[in-house]
Parts: sequence; structure tokens; C-alpha cells
Amino acid sequence: MSVTQAAISRVEYATAAAKTKHPLFPSTPYGMSSILSEEVLEAIQAANDVESGKVSSFRFFEEVEHVAAVCQRILEKRYEMQERENYDG
Repeated sequence: MSVTQAAISRVEYATAAAKTKHPLFPSTPYGMSSILSEEVLEAIQAANDVESGKVSSFRFFEEVEHVAAVCQRILEKRYEMQERENYDG
């Protein structure tokens, strides 16, 4: 498995886990950006914790996977909205 395939696999796993844990996802840009902001802040906190020696770098990468999962869910929501509106672009 290439590193790219491994990364994509981790994002898919994180997205599936997020959908199981949080089946409802906002449908407005404001709601989506709130979730995204929360996850980005958790990644920044994990980076700070790595730098201070509190946690291993694994924790930071795990939080980045959560950010990627939120991004995937946002993009999925985009295409759901476009499909409903019969957007063909």
C-alpha cells in the first residue's frame, strides 16, 4: 500500500467512525464551519501537547484525520445539495 493509499484509507476510516458517532451533520455553511473549527482547534492543541512532550505525535495525526473527515463530510454535503438542486456542473 502506498502512503497516499494509506492516508486515504485513514480518512475513510475516520469519516465512517464520525458518521457512526455523529450521524447528524449540519446542512448550512455556518454549522459545517463550526464543526470544522472545533476539529482544527483540537489539532492545534494536540500539536502544542506534542511540542511540550505531553503526548506523542500520533495524537496530532489522529486529530488531523478528524479534520479530514469533517472536510469529507462537508464535500459530501455539497454534492448532496447539488444533486437535490439538479446542478450539472
